Amino acid sequence: QFHPASPARHWNHRYLAFRGPLLDRWKAASLFPLPPQRPRRPARAAALFDALLLLARRRDSLGRRRAINALEALLLELAEARTLASPLPPHPHPPWLTTTLRTLDSLLPSPPHPPSTPPSPPLHPPDYPALAHASSLSITHFRRRFKQLVGIAPHRYLLQKRIEIAKKLLAETNLPLKTIAAHLGYRDVFFFSRQFRSITASPPATYRQSVQG
Repeated sequence: QFHPASPARHWNHRYLAFRGPLLDRWKAASLFPLPPQRPRRPARAAALFDALLLLARRRDSLGRRRAINALEALLLELAEARTLASPLPPHPHPPWLTTTLRTLDSLLPSPPHPPSTPPSPPLHPPDYPALAHASSLSITHFRRRFKQLVGIAPHRYLLQKRIEIAKKLLAETNLPLKTIAAHLGYRDVFFFSRQFRSITASPPATYRQSVQG
């Protein structure tokens, strides 16, 4: 539903639909404003968005990259406006979230060194009810607050971190996909490939070819 946004009584409506791993990164970096936000300089924001719309209509790879760059510029403009509008610096993570992030990070395997390092144990989901209890939150409130503060759900956070390790191994080693999947705790290399693609929008083999040439 639309209603007057004070002090304006009307506005020009523009929109662009997009998806992909960059969206999760922008949310995690607090660059993507979830509540509606009025820009400090509406005319400049409108000009940036109009340029973005033109770039998004292009079908060449450079146009796509320039569209991503224009979108990030607009998000940075909004983030800067939010920072200047706040009289206080951003709050640090509450203690329970710092502890939770540390616990989740401890579940991640380190890159194998040497490559003969045995595979990690099979993947098991973290005990989220226990993490919520340790945070003095209900499981529903725990998940909601985590997503509000981090920008993504706990399981998505862990998946992105795991895929970052996979990307490093694909870029810097010649280990077979099956070995990388086993090291990350995946029993099924095909499931690993599906999750990798869900985050990066590219299969592991294609990603390795793109970064190694």
